[in-house]
Amino acid sequence: MRLFFSSIVLIMVLIGSMGCSRYVTRDLAIGHIDIFISENKPDYLIVMVYGDPDGCESVRETQYWVEGNTINIRITVTEEIAYGTHCDLALDNFRVPVYIGQWDAIGEYDTYKVNVNGVTEVFRIENDEIWIIRELDVRSVDIDISESRPAQVRVQVNGYFWKKCIEFIETHYKRSGRNTINIEIEAKIPNDVNCSISTRDGLTEYQAVVDIGTFTTGAYKVFVNGDEQVFRVN
Repeated sequence: MRLFFSSIVLIMVLIGSMGCSRYVTRDLAIGHIDIFISENKPDYLIVMVYGDPDGCESVRETQYWVEGNTINIRITVTEEIAYGTHCDLALDNFRVPVYIGQWDAIGEYDTYKVNVNGVTEVFRIENDEIWIIRELDVRSVDIDISESRPAQVRVQVNGYFWKKCIEFIETHYKRSGRNTINIEIEAKIPNDVNCSISTRDGLTEYQAVVDIGTFTTGAYKVFVNGDEQVFRVN
């Protein structure tokens, strides 16, 4: 008899758990980010976040905080998990607008980074124009060392960019200490041009030749958009 009642209790517990729901909270999976500055005065900064939730997820909370020139945004979603629940595929055109507020309250720098759940975008303000700044993809780096002494060194960078999105390419370099040179090749995208990271149409090759100066005997490192190359002058 005791075994019979224990079995009944166990079945009731199982039935009850099958009908109950539980909730899981996690960060929203980010597709890409668009940045907008209103034309009204004072300016307002708006970050449009495109995500990839499924049919069971809903936005739970949006937070932002500013640290120096970095605007951090965290968006969490809640998913209800119930027995027998079937979630649809990712929702199309899902987006969350995040209103940062008056630009005058932030505008102490010329270059900013927006970080949304670990996905980043950089933008720069030049003559009241807003540009999205991205590092260009690098395919190869060739280093040419002259036979003269001190040796003249040039770095040739080959890669590609998205012609339909990118209006300008800029190259910057600086020498860190005696033996390290950093080269950055940036794409400048107008703020009003939709150029998501997934865009692959209109790929165009580019070549940049950077004269990094003269070098005496020794070993040196060159970083091109984070890609390390080593050369030696004998």
